[in-house]
Amino acid sequence: MKMISQTRSFETKTTFEDNKVLYIVTTRGELFPDNTQSKAITFDFKRLDGKKLTNKEEKFSDDVFNHIIKDKP
Repeated sequence: MKMISQTRSFETKTTFEDNKVLYIVTTRGELFPDNTQSKAITFDFKRLDGKKLTNKEEKFSDDVFNHIIKDKP
C-alpha cells in the first residue's frame, strides 16, 4: 500500500468577554508538512448565548479576524 496524500488540520477555540458578553472564536485550517499553520483558515465568531451579532459586533469580529491573520506566519 502506498500513501498518496495526508491532510493534517488544526482547530483553535477561544472564548473571551467584551462588555459582559461572551464570544467564541473558532479558527480552522490545515498544517503544512513541517507542521506550520496554513494561511487559508476558516473563522467563526459568535456569541456564546446564541443571539445574532449586531452590526457593531460584526465590525468587531472583522477586527478580531484581521488581528488573528496578522499574527499568523
